[in-house]
Amino acid sequence: MHALNAWHTAHRISARSSGTPQDSIPGAHEAAEVHRHRNGIAAGRAVSGRSHAPQNSLGVSAHSRTKLVMSARALGRALASELHRAALKRRGFKKFRNTFSREHDEYVEMLRLQGSGWNSGAAPWMFYVNISVRFKNLPGSLASQGSKYDADGRIERIVQEAPARFELTGQNFNEVVALLASLSEKASALLPELLVPVRERASRGLYSSIPVPGTGIVGEA
Repeated sequence: MHALNAWHTAHRISARSSGTPQDSIPGAHEAAEVHRHRNGIAAGRAVSGRSHAPQNSLGVSAHSRTKLVMSARALGRALASELHRAALKRRGFKKFRNTFSREHDEYVEMLRLQGSGWNSGAAPWMFYVNISVRFKNLPGSLASQGSKYDADGRIERIVQEAPARFELTGQNFNEVVALLASLSEKASALLPELLVPVRERASRGLYSSIPVPGTGIVGEA
């Protein structure tokens, strides 16, 4: 028995010292695979622990990009709140997010700040101004059938001095608020005349742009 044990010990020592491949030693290959597998898991955990959120081609992580988008939207929300507080509320407009509405005897006037699809999340916040109208108690109109409005148009088609697109930054914030207050007041004053052909079309269930093309009635500077 002692002799047999001594032979096995000598054989193992001889295999290691003579450079015998480990695959020829029973169980050595399986042990090596387990070792490599465990090391791989540990390395993966280490890399995962150091990694950040997925990044875009500019090296901005998804988490950071979300913050940028929210900051741009916050700028637009701040504009809507300040415009309502400084000008539109005293003129009778109610606010819902970026849309303002005011009741008239025959129609509801709506003004909406629409963010541009080209906004990247960083300043400036680019946007458009839409003017919409929904007629009240007008049989046959789209609004009477559940539509949100019967007619709409961009403010630059109603007030010709208005830019087609607005750009908002922290630096020009107050100037943009003042400009929108002035332009929206001018648009409101022009609406009654512009809505004469719109109302006739609405009574027939037709949508219209403001002003209606070909009527000869256009916005003014």
